[in-house]
Amino acid sequence: MYAKFPYNEAIDTDAKLRRSFRSLKFLQMEDPIRFDVWAKIAPSAREDALAALRANGVYVSEIELRKAVSESIRNDALVKVAKYLPLSTAENIMANSAWLSEPRLYQEGYSDSEKAQFCPKHELHFGGCLGCHICRNFYVQ
Repeated sequence: MYAKFPYNEAIDTDAKLRRSFRSLKFLQMEDPIRFDVWAKIAPSAREDALAALRANGVYVSEIELRKAVSESIRNDALVKVAKYLPLSTAENIMANSAWLSEPRLYQEGYSDSEKAQFCPKHELHFGGCLGCHICRNFYVQ
């Protein structure tokens, strides 16, 4: 048998935590997402792609940059074009870069090889279990 003690909310730290969490309207565990742009590169646009990717600073070295462009052209594969962008900048790059072939918008940190979900409304490849970040308005504009 356990002895029954009178309940005292003043010393109940769990009750204090429950009250403080109830008062929060939104508990944010992460920052709003940014975006990466991936695309294929047409063989005829090799030099334009090299110049643009060099300016974007996506790749650490010139060798890594040239290797990514060559593999994209040879294997008709996606290459990371830009990273850590707000949505407006990513959409601008996708619309105004003539050297891009089949541009795709990804949540920051995801790639074509990963298990990303897809939102057909926003043409966004994203991760997570809460759905499209643009539909939820949880992104850097």
